[in-house]
Amino acid sequence: MFDPVWRTVTGRQDPSDPGRLNGYAIYRVRGETYPGIVPSDGSDALVNGCVYWDLDGPTVERLDRFEGEFYRRIPVSVDVMGGRPAACEAYVVRPSFTHILSRKPWSAQWFETHGLQAFLSSYKGFRSL
Repeated sequence: MFDPVWRTVTGRQDPSDPGRLNGYAIYRVRGETYPGIVPSDGSDALVNGCVYWDLDGPTVERLDRFEGEFYRRIPVSVDVMGGRPAACEAYVVRPSFTHILSRKPWSAQWFETHGLQAFLSSYKGFRSL
């Protein structure tokens, strides 16, 4: 959702559009500034984010390594550009790791203020696959 993070993780600048993922909730990971998403049918079942288009294999591999064992990449349908559905993939917290979530809602505005600079200064990206 943040271009500087995307560039640091992937080493690329890719086209993106805002997107909304229905049926999922986003929470802070305990003791961290970053989030995790999980399926939800509650009132919190909407995740705002970004859809990155036309990623190549090495970029997806970098993202898989970055997200690590807590997350799995799954196919989802995201509403983009005024509600048009798009087939995408999202990283969702694996059921065996939902205990890492705090159940405190995560927001992009909060991360931008409290976590973005710390992330950028501590994470150096992947040098190679």
